[in-house]
Amino acid sequence: MRIEGAESAFALSRPDAEKRVVLARGEGRVVAAYGEQAASAALSADAKIGDGEGFRAAEAILGGELEPSFVLAVADAIKLADGVGATDAEFDKARPYLTRSASSPSAARQTATACARAWR
Repeated sequence: MRIEGAESAFALSRPDAEKRVVLARGEGRVVAAYGEQAASAALSADAKIGDGEGFRAAEAILGGELEPSFVLAVADAIKLADGVGATDAEFDKARPYLTRSASSPSAARQTATACARAWR
């Protein structure tokens, strides 16, 4: 697959989804986007995720002990999953925990710290 600005890219698709989820890498960036246009736009954007409010919030949650290696906007991910019909009974069981982590700095810190330690 060819995405403008990408050195390499691939896509995941579902038969019932309007667009494919594109994972692309180019010029020091890695993006996951819903659709080819979104992937290209993310690769060519002037701003970087590290400059954004979400990344700074993730750094604050970790309290200087750990540096975020990626940031997942859980609320946006849930919205995307709901929008493309990618949820099921198992996802719905996890939804309260995901939602709590997305809205509570304390829960997010516990989740982030556990994940960071697991990746070490």
